[in-house]
Amino acid sequence: MFTLKYYQELQQKNNYDLILYLKEGDIPVGNLLLDRINNEERSIEITCHIHPSHWGNGYMQEAILTVLPFLYDIGFDAVIYSYGEGNIKSSKLCSKLGFELHS
Repeated sequence: MFTLKYYQELQQKNNYDLILYLKEGDIPVGNLLLDRINNEERSIEITCHIHPSHWGNGYMQEAILTVLPFLYDIGFDAVIYSYGEGNIKSSKLCSKLGFELHS
């Protein structure tokens, strides 16, 4: 019941929760949550989660690089990458992808 309600709320707000699967074996390893839309700035926020056993394999980088063109194509001018304070791995990924600090 919670899952259905969650996805109905996402749909109503035009938000996305994209599940990441390994190409081999259709194994889910993480997700990209695309939400916190700011219509004035035409921006959307990305929050990423990946199972620790799959860290360091480039999966999240590949997923973000795949989804960015989609977000720009549907009309967003800015994409904000959100991560928790002290999350060094996500901070490094942001730098690698060319994201700038936004406050």
